[in-house]
Amino acid sequence: MLNYSYKLLGVSAGRCATYGKLYSLDQTKSVVGKNKLILLAEMHANPPVVALQKELQAELLKNEKVNLHVFLEHFSFEQQHLLDGYQKGELTLEELNAKYKEIGTENHDIMKYKEALEHARENSDRIRLVGGFIPRTYARLVMRESEESAIKAALEKEYIPKGLTSFTSSEFHYNMFESMISGRNMFDANLQPKDNFRKLFKAQLIKDYSMAHKVSSYIREHNEPNDKYLVVSGKGHMQYF
Repeated sequence: MLNYSYKLLGVSAGRCATYGKLYSLDQTKSVVGKNKLILLAEMHANPPVVALQKELQAELLKNEKVNLHVFLEHFSFEQQHLLDGYQKGELTLEELNAKYKEIGTENHDIMKYKEALEHARENSDRIRLVGGFIPRTYARLVMRESEESAIKAALEKEYIPKGLTSFTSSEFHYNMFESMISGRNMFDANLQPKDNFRKLFKAQLIKDYSMAHKVSSYIREHNEPNDKYLVVSGKGHMQYF
């Protein structure tokens, strides 16, 4: 299942020596194991990608001193109690899935992540699962009401940085996002992105802003020398940094 090549992107001080190169699984694990913060840009519920997540978790735990914090797009901040209950043994995976569906805001197929989740549970003394995304209800608030309404609601919960007044990004980022929705070839200079997805783009950005805020805030609070962090999110959120 894992007989694939992996492309590594270094995002430290510019492009590192591994940037854009194809690596075997063993090479990938070797490079990843040396880093404190790892971003895994996934295709949701894709079996080889999910298997890779579990492999990376296991690789990082080979150092017996490491404590690993795994941020998951699939669970919202408000579902942290489900992850905590699951890791404490208060919920089985099936019960976790049932309660997850009952809440019904995120709608990922978490049973496809069984191996990675069960591995984290089996190693709950050294791995903590962290809900990494703002609830989708806030993205819907952007669409149904306004960006301003969503910002006000998110600030009240401290889900985004204080003082934020607008979700902004580059035209290059919008070009990529619009092409994902429309199917347009983003690299064709004769095909410019249309503006009809600008509001939807804001709904995407509230997710990006909030996850970045969550990860950075969490690391400031949980930053022992042997702590490491694995951030798992859809490639559309990470593809263009």
